Amino acid sequence: MCSCGRCLWRKQEHRPVFIPGAEPQLYALDNWDPVAGAGVIARGIVAEIDGELTVSSPLYKHHFRLGDGACIEDEAVQLASYPVALDGDTVCIAIDEG
Repeated sequence: MCSCGRCLWRKQEHRPVFIPGAEPQLYALDNWDPVAGAGVIARGIVAEIDGELTVSSPLYKHHFRLGDGACIEDEAVQLASYPVALDGDTVCIAIDEG
């Protein structure tokens, strides 16, 4: 299992993408940690907690589920999550331009 994410840049925004195992399952979340108030999620450690893949914030150690961005320690805190896929060697993230 890999231990961290990699940030992809688009315009002035960056999104961490996590590939937590040998199978090419991808997850994309916001990089902004709302608890710490910093863009650090891509530097977090990926781990499994109660059968759920998570990433922990490197600052305050809150755990966010990779699948939906929900915070395990505080249900009021959530990261945005994005559909992500591989197209050959290209990582594609669906972001609503709203």
